[in-house]
Amino acid sequence: MTRALETAGAWLLGVLWALPLAYAVWTRLPPGRVLDALCPRRALTLENFAKAWAAAPFARYFVNTTLLVAMILAVQLVLCTLAAYAFAVSRSRGARPRSCWCWSSS
Repeated sequence: MTRALETAGAWLLGVLWALPLAYAVWTRLPPGRVLDALCPRRALTLENFAKAWAAAPFARYFVNTTLLVAMILAVQLVLCTLAAYAFAVSRSRGARPRSCWCWSSS
């Protein structure tokens, strides 16, 4: 019984999570002049996507995003390597106990 409730709850949360995304896709498919976004009998088209693709310089945005992510990754790799080295060579309290009962900073 518990397993069935967990599964049902997971599916419910998954559907609730996906609803805003589904609504966003559903409202982008009709032509821009259609205002009743929830009408199921309207004509669906990709006209809005073609207009958006032609209106913005997506190639420039892609290059900017790629460069930004590459720079952030390079800096994070350097910083994480330095931090890992510092943790590896540092001697912290409790790193090497003298006995089972006593922890010291040797």
